[in-house]
Amino acid sequence: MEKIICYCKNVTEDEIKSAITQGAKTLKDIQFLTSACTGNSCAELNPNGFSCSEDINDLIRSNYKSKGSCCCCS
Repeated sequence: MEKIICYCKNVTEDEIKSAITQGAKTLKDIQFLTSACTGNSCAELNPNGFSCSEDINDLIRSNYKSKGSCCCCS
């Protein structure tokens, strides 16, 4: 089963990772490519009770750390 990251737009972790692979480096990039984090009820729909932006930023950071470069400096 795919892990949902954005509950209000039903965007999966794999979709976000794919956007990162396509060059997304910021939350705005992810929003543009996937529509994740563009709704207004993620905190209410997310079982963890918070917006998906933190999870998305964690995925971005972990991807660029694993490549040995900083997402904010490239």
